[in-house]
Amino acid sequence: MKVPPAFLLLLLLLLAAPASAQQGPKITSFLKTGELTCIQLEPGSTATIERSSSLAPASWTDWTSLPVDPDGVIQATVPVSGVRGFFRVRGTPMPSIVVTVTSLGINEAGSGTFGVRLGYQPAATTTVTLGSSDTSSATASPSSLTFTTANWNILQTVTINGVADADATNESVTVTVSSTGLTSRTVDVTVTDDDVLGIETSTASVTLGEAGSTTFGVRLTAQPPATTTVTVGSSDTSAATASPSSLTFTTTNWATLQTVTVNGVADEDLLNESVTITLSSAGLGSQTVTATVTDDDTQALITSPTSITISEAGSGTSGVRLAFQPSSNVTVSLGSSDTTAATVSPSILTFTPANYATPQTITVNGVADIDLLNESVTITASAPGATSGTVNVTVTDDDTQSVIISPTSITISEAGSGTSGVRLAFQPSSNVTVSLGSSDTGAATVSPPTLTFTPVNYATPQTITVSGVADIDLLNESVTITASAPGATSGTVGVTVTDDDVQDILTSSPSLTIGEAGSGTFTVRLAFQPAANVTVNVGSSDTGAATVSPTSLTFTPANYAISQTVTVNGVNDPDLLNESPTVSLTASGLTTRSVAVTVLDDD
Repeated sequence: MKVPPAFLLLLLLLLAAPASAQQGPKITSFLKTGELTCIQLEPGSTATIERSSSLAPASWTDWTSLPVDPDGVIQATVPVSGVRGFFRVRGTPMPSIVVTVTSLGINEAGSGTFGVRLGYQPAATTTVTLGSSDTSSATASPSSLTFTTANWNILQTVTINGVADADATNESVTVTVSSTGLTSRTVDVTVTDDDVLGIETSTASVTLGEAGSTTFGVRLTAQPPATTTVTVGSSDTSAATASPSSLTFTTTNWATLQTVTVNGVADEDLLNESVTITLSSAGLGSQTVTATVTDDDTQALITSPTSITISEAGSGTSGVRLAFQPSSNVTVSLGSSDTTAATVSPSILTFTPANYATPQTITVNGVADIDLLNESVTITASAPGATSGTVNVTVTDDDTQSVIISPTSITISEAGSGTSGVRLAFQPSSNVTVSLGSSDTGAATVSPPTLTFTPVNYATPQTITVSGVADIDLLNESVTITASAPGATSGTVGVTVTDDDVQDILTSSPSLTIGEAGSGTFTVRLAFQPAANVTVNVGSSDTGAATVSPTSLTFTPANYAISQTVTVNGVNDPDLLNESPTVSLTASGLTTRSVAVTVLDDD
């Protein structure tokens, strides 16, 4: 198509027209049919090809669109055939400062680049300045670029460096590319924060005892956008607790360690516990600290009551249990410190993890012994690796000291003696003096008067001698020999003293001489005290020669030793002879005694 001169004039007017005449930020170029036309526009923009049949302003319509390449150049060709009318290109003009990107994304610790050149050849050297709207987030380097008439269209590289900060927030920064007299260009930079807002602990694990405590520190890894509350919790509060229950971090104190205290909790087992202390906050990843709670318990055997009193013949009980839950069965052995004083049963108890706290009953039995002492016995409950438990047992001696005599009866005569053995029934704690005495020293005596027994010889009999005592009666005596000691039951020997006396009639003279007309006397008594009255009959063998008076005498146990008088009277006779009658003294069971009487005849 041949372009008329009027069209060329319109083209020149359009190209020379100011921006307002070019409908704002648009430029217009006419195309020749069949020819390649190159037009420089804003890099990366889109150009529109319009068509008109008359060149009238209202007749232009969009025909097609073409992309502008990164260098800002569009190449357009109108076909030769099949198309009628006028064609033109409308697009955004090449800026005075060209940047290769309008936005850029970088990391806090990273960088990114873009290119800068001029849109037109300058008349002289031009300095382009680069500036960041927030140098605490991103900086531009270099800070200025220099373009000459020779290199104005050669891209120069600008590097944008992210700046690390304390928060976890992405920043938006505007990098301005400017030069005096030229329209500034901007590049929007997004700085992706490489900080991850989280919870940080000073340690990953702590160790403490059941009765102890320890601490660790907590802070945030980056500055939070607002006040942040961190919750502190324990996975097992029966093993360990954590305080405080929450921590508050602000935009100013987020980096300061706050203290969490972990307190061990005493329990009833012997195991070490592992507890997880969890620190959490909404929107943040939780952090944990492992707390190892070292068990400070030592297994022990508990007895209750811890002391009992029993008699030698009696028994008592106590309960035994474990102080802490074992991990497996525990066998407890029971023993007595003195099995001659007290024994314990059963000898073995078994505790399981289930029944460890339930007391099991043990029975302590007193044992009879040979002494008089109260005994102190310790019953010990023991198990490997455990502290033993004890029960203090007082065994009250139920024995009463007594004096033992053997034989317990003897028979002796008045002139004789006999023996018996004396010992103590039980071992004394110290020497014991035994006193010996007779219930009738007029019938029997005992010697020695005292015996001494020691804790060593208490069971060895010591000999005592019982001696009969002659008396004035005819009776057998029963005498008790008593062996006694303070606080002891006395021992006795029953002694029968057989009387060895024979009753007799005693006269004051065996003979008597009297005259026929005269008289004489003699006295009579018994030799020994009779048990009952005794009648002594007095008789003359020849009453024709002599008579007696009285003819009988009575002796009682009271007057047996008092002489009673017998009178012999001579009898006159017709002869001249002296007579010799006999006065007889008789009594039942007694030997007859006589007195020879001579009667002198007086004729």
